[in-house]
Amino acid sequence: MDEDTVIQQSSAIITYLDARFPSPALTPCEPQAARAALDWERYLDEHIGVSLRPWFYHYALPDRDLGQKFLLQGASWPRSILFKLAHPRVRGKMLQFMNINADSARQAEAQFLAALERVDEVLKGNDFLVEDRFSRADLTACALLAPWCLPPKGQAIPKPLLETRNRLEGRRFYRWVRSVYDNYRRPAGDFSSAS
Repeated sequence: MDEDTVIQQSSAIITYLDARFPSPALTPCEPQAARAALDWERYLDEHIGVSLRPWFYHYALPDRDLGQKFLLQGASWPRSILFKLAHPRVRGKMLQFMNINADSARQAEAQFLAALERVDEVLKGNDFLVEDRFSRADLTACALLAPWCLPPKGQAIPKPLLETRNRLEGRRFYRWVRSVYDNYRRPAGDFSSAS
């Protein structure tokens, strides 16, 4: 929200910010590079953002404690109690509505891992996904991968995903996300350098 303007969805927010605060813009100025950044943004949303959900929920929802811990983050205690009572029904509806099963989880995992391969390939000898500066493509990749590469303390994660994450920890994309957060993002609550 910017004063009375409400913008939803990350892509629309970035486009709005570029128009409102054009320097430095997150979208490259050169048309071909701008298209490449937008293409990356769509690809990452679909192949990382969307594919992580069925894979994660396939393992998290059947585990009552893990599923509740994840779904109730930040919830008030009355809401937590109601959800715990309704958990079996909610779990069944989520699995059905999101078409989550062993096959869809395997396909989602394969899609996610293929996307990481593609990111790794582009980062060979490059610091960014498009051109030689930080863009909306990098912002999207790092925002989607932050819970994976920079997990919050005590984050609930199913064992199969944790094992996969541990195997991937030394990969180029993993180190890159951590580096981008170190260099481009001020830690939450750190306003010491603000004017």
